[in-house]
Amino acid sequence: MSALFLKTADNEKEHAKMWFKELAGIGDTKENLAAAAEGENYEWTDMYDGFAKTAEEEVYAYCNLHGLWKC
Repeated sequence: MSALFLKTADNEKEHAKMWFKELAGIGDTKENLAAAAEGENYEWTDMYDGFAKTAEEEVYAYCNLHGLWKC
């Protein structure tokens, strides 16, 4: 049983190494804060707006499909 847990842990460690490499490691504090700010800006300027538009389209399609006039 311990061999199974050790193998799983090794696999997870390798996945972490791949992600660390893909994400270009960890920058200094200034770089990390700038990256976080960019991510937050994207979320509230683009991503959430896209979510809202998709939800509106899906509600409209649902209401249209089921003959509901007030949705």
